Amino acid sequence: MRPREIDRFFEILSRFLKFRVRIVLTGGAVPVLQGSGRATHDLDFQIIFSTRSRKAREVFQEAVEKASRITGIAAQYDETIETWSSISWPRRRRMSRLYRRIGRVEVHLLEPLLWSIGKLSRYLASDVEDLVMILKRARIRPEEAARGWGEALGGSPASSAQPVFKRQVIHFIREHGREIWREGLNLSSLEDLFLKSARGCGVRHRTKGPLT
Repeated sequence: MRPREIDRFFEILSRFLKFRVRIVLTGGAVPVLQGSGRATHDLDFQIIFSTRSRKAREVFQEAVEKASRITGIAAQYDETIETWSSISWPRRRRMSRLYRRIGRVEVHLLEPLLWSIGKLSRYLASDVEDLVMILKRARIRPEEAARGWGEALGGSPASSAQPVFKRQVIHFIREHGREIWREGLNLSSLEDLFLKSARGCGVRHRTKGPLT
């Protein structure tokens, strides 16, 4: 799937809607729209309705099914995508930024730091490639990234996903920190900041588990 195909999906979706909606894209579509050469095969997004009508939700579901049949693009969506992962999102003032307005559909991209949490949780080779590209382009400071990932770990409910996420973040910092930010980056300090942020957030949330 390429950017023009993603745009076409939402153009067709808009034809079947009589009310405005906000879409917040996550998953593989984000790097595709940022210039990644890697293709994605489906769309993952949060839906924010402009109306509380139950009928609107039914109409939207039907519209997505029609757009999927016409384009061949599968879509997975939810009103609360932050619950998809066992690792919670840290609180941020801005959760997304506008990509395009396409008819009645306002398409946003999930903020890079929040988007990175899902990729670090899964951590396939393709996820690592996407992470490096997006973090370079977003110009997120290394301290901001480490602190945000720590808050995500410490603020999450206790589960077996926590130690996995912790290991994968540390591995990512050690293997790709200098590639993303700068050659002289102190990786040990960055790792310590990640763990300290997790412990501090864990205390506030009374979270016990593999944070040390």
